[in-house]
Amino acid sequence: PVDGVVVKRDIELGQTVAASFSSPTLFTIAQDLREIDIYANVDEADVGRLKAGQTVSFTVNAYPNRTFDGTVRMVRLGGQTVQNVVTYTAVIRVANRDTALLPGMTANLQIVTEERNDALRVPNAALRFKPVGAPAVAPAASPSRPLSAPDAAEGRRPGGGVRAMQAQRERLIAEVQPTPEQAAAIERIFEEARGSAPGREPGLGDDERRAAMRAFRGELQRKVAAVLDPERRARYEALLAEGRPGRTGRAENGAPARVFTPGGDGQPVAVSIRVGATDGSFTEVLTGDLTDGAAVIVGGGPKPPPAAAPESSPAQRPRGPRLF
Repeated sequence: PVDGVVVKRDIELGQTVAASFSSPTLFTIAQDLREIDIYANVDEADVGRLKAGQTVSFTVNAYPNRTFDGTVRMVRLGGQTVQNVVTYTAVIRVANRDTALLPGMTANLQIVTEERNDALRVPNAALRFKPVGAPAVAPAASPSRPLSAPDAAEGRRPGGGVRAMQAQRERLIAEVQPTPEQAAAIERIFEEARGSAPGREPGLGDDERRAAMRAFRGELQRKVAAVLDPERRARYEALLAEGRPGRTGRAENGAPARVFTPGGDGQPVAVSIRVGATDGSFTEVLTGDLTDGAAVIVGGGPKPPPAAAPESSPAQRPRGPRLF
């Protein structure tokens, strides 16, 4: 026998109970309703961020204006697949001292997976902002690839290094917008680099080839940055930060991003930063030339005028109400 609260009765007074191999259920008893568990279905895309001890807040339909708190106790290893959707069960321990929560209620949970104190943050709209009239990225260049010299593996393919450097030069010209003199100097730098790219010497190991390419890439970047003025050099460094490798340490070092601040001449100035945790509205700033209270651009600016109607099209008159 156990002490508890009867939450369900499956028999009636005078009903015959037949003993068989499977014992019938007479009563469902909850041992202690002052401490209950919530079984939450967590999608497989989010289960990797759950850990025991994380704080949980949730609401139930019975008390829409009240928020309850709990703690993640464990995440069960066995997953369930329903209509090709894999979920895992997280067990949430909740103190129910006033017994307001009852068995079988539906809860909507929010689990705090990361928390930062005194963090510098920027609105997510500032990370999405791009100045009006800024050119798009050249089609031949991919944002996921670093804006630098090709790697050794690509350089070994016939014509691969030449095509990659051509795509990088086009993206640099489109994004940084150098002056004609600067563009000519950049073209000469890339022309010299095409014939001196390392990694083609026979007998080099993979580690030696990668080290040679890193040194060559760094020298090429320094030469390009030297011919740019400070404003365009900042844009170039922002592009380098976007494509810089090292994504395996993304959680520790953050992800590269770029925001724009109002410049002295009224033009947006690019600022390269590295961002961390986000709550959907704001994102943490880990490093970068951005200080507390600095103004960032989140949108606005002049809108393009609406397209004029063709002269040949007849004037549109307002329609009156339809009669039935």
